[in-house]
Order: sequence, then structure tokens, then C-alpha cells
Amino acid sequence: MRRNTLCGDCTTLPPPLDRFVSAYPYDGAIRSAAHAFKYRETTALASRLSELMIDTGFIARALRIDCIVPVPMHSAKLRERGYNQSVLLARQIAAKSRIRLVEDALIKTRPTESQVRLTRQQRIDSLRGVFRANYSFADAHVLIVDDVSTTGSTLMNCASALKKAGAQRVSAIALAKEIGTPSRQRISSRRAN
Repeated sequence: MRRNTLCGDCTTLPPPLDRFVSAYPYDGAIRSAAHAFKYRETTALASRLSELMIDTGFIARALRIDCIVPVPMHSAKLRERGYNQSVLLARQIAAKSRIRLVEDALIKTRPTESQVRLTRQQRIDSLRGVFRANYSFADAHVLIVDDVSTTGSTLMNCASALKKAGAQRVSAIALAKEIGTPSRQRISSRRAN
């Protein structure tokens, strides 16, 4: 497929996510750091990992990002883990980029099983309709922040909820993208910069 073109499915039903970039493929040292950050309470990594995300230049090149939104966790999972790694990254990125952070913009309406061992289709099915926006985002350009993207289902479902809440454009940035799909990927030909 040529760059800046849409596939047949996306032409028929454009994806809710306008642009996506990850800083790195999810392997090696980045995989180890992301895993430690997410599962071993090494929250001090948030500052450095957010810098790696900012260093992609994606945020600086994007046209008028109105706010930054982290991928939410279900309240039960948040109580269990004690922190949301996407919130920690989003806080750092917002502060360093001087863009408004809306931490509670999205909620995860029901718990889902861990996505780690699910197939692509199971992930897509388990996340369908699970996110809801808490506010109106009329005509806004919203940037979603996540730690790791595998199938893109989480980001697509978050973007869908934000579009339903009026967002004009929704972009996303992740620290890492699961290997098997490009680590830097333009989702659509609609320009966000």
C-alpha cells in the first residue's frame, strides 16, 4: 500500500483514529523498561519514557493539539495496581509540551480480562464499546497517550468514544508498538500537522 492512502475498509468506514505513532518497536530494552514500568512499580521511569515519546517529534509537528488524554483503566484494576501507567506518561508529556491534560476524559465502563494472552480478534471483541467520554470534545484535536499498543484495539475504541463526544481529530502516541505491524504508522491520509 502506498503511503498516505487508505485501504478499502478505511475508505468505506474511516477509522476513528486519525494518526498514530509509537516511539519504538516493543522489543529489547524498551520492552523490558515498559514491562518494569507497568508491572514492577518503577514509576520513576515515567519521566524518561515520556521524553522518548516526545523525541519522536510527533507532538511538536501536530497542528493544534487541544488536550492530552490517557488511556483509562477500569477502577478495579486501578485499585489493584495502584497507578495507571498511561496517566503517568500523559502527565509528563502534558507538562513538558504545555498542553492541557484531561485525566478523566475517558472511563473504562467495565473490566476486561488481561489482553496479554488474547488473540487479535479476542482483543477486538473484548474492548468493543468499553470506553466512554466524560465530556464534550466539540471540534477538538485530542491526543491519546498509551504505553504499549498491540492490535490498536484500545486506541481505536478510545478514539471512537472521543469522536462520539465531538472530537474533530484524534491522534495517539505510544511508547512502543508490538512487533508485527509497523512501529511508525500513518493511519489515514487526513493530515494532523
